[in-house]
Amino acid sequence: MKDVDYPVTEFGSIDQLCSLISSGTKGWATKWFRGSKTPTHGLLPKLFRDTALSKREGYIAVEFRRRAHSRLKGVHSQFEWLCAMQHYGVPTRLLDWSESLAVALFFTVTPADIDLIAPTIWVLDPFRLYALTDPKNVVIPISSDENVLANAHIAFGDDLEQTAKGVTKFSLPVAPNFLFERLAMQNGTFTIHGTDPRPLEQIIPVDKRDMLHKFVAKRSMINAIYDCIDLIKHSSDTIFPDVEGLKDYIV
Repeated sequence: MKDVDYPVTEFGSIDQLCSLISSGTKGWATKWFRGSKTPTHGLLPKLFRDTALSKREGYIAVEFRRRAHSRLKGVHSQFEWLCAMQHYGVPTRLLDWSESLAVALFFTVTPADIDLIAPTIWVLDPFRLYALTDPKNVVIPISSDENVLANAHIAFGDDLEQTAKGVTKFSLPVAPNFLFERLAMQNGTFTIHGTDPRPLEQIIPVDKRDMLHKFVAKRSMINAIYDCIDLIKHSSDTIFPDVEGLKDYIV
């Protein structure tokens, strides 16, 4: 699907980006942000970027749960297991978002100097996304909601009856429990894919794509924007408050 099917705007500075987001999302109750180092990366969970990998989803999820069960005593529901998998870098049907623009900006330039094409910020209205599935509900789903759990069960394939009851076609926004400190520090949220494996920007109907905005740095200003983000962004040990973050901060 071409970019022209939903709003895409270039920005030449962080100030201009903030102004564009403010004017483009006027009236939104909340905004979720996702940062990317290139405008060509769609809103597709890592699991679905490789067909061979997506076909092994059930094996990956069940095997991770089986082998990690003794180490992760606080993880219970299938959705929480997906969160744990995402936390440790295992491909899942979850897509990371944040309620913080600053966190999203961090990921437009990190890791430093690797594959940076143009800092790109996606902005989503999670309420309108959820309205595609449940128009009458005005509350964003949480980790224990039936449709969230049903979509999570798709990954494990071990409770087909429950999966059939609540599974959704559209991706669902989820306000998760903060199982890990990293998720809390990043003001993290998720979208969880349902039965449609396409990127989120393609799943959303064409006439409703103003719930999703894409802001891409002007190519002539990339270096200046990079330098500005590098000055104001969080340090890696703040975004990743664990040994991995400490390693990146020192090295």
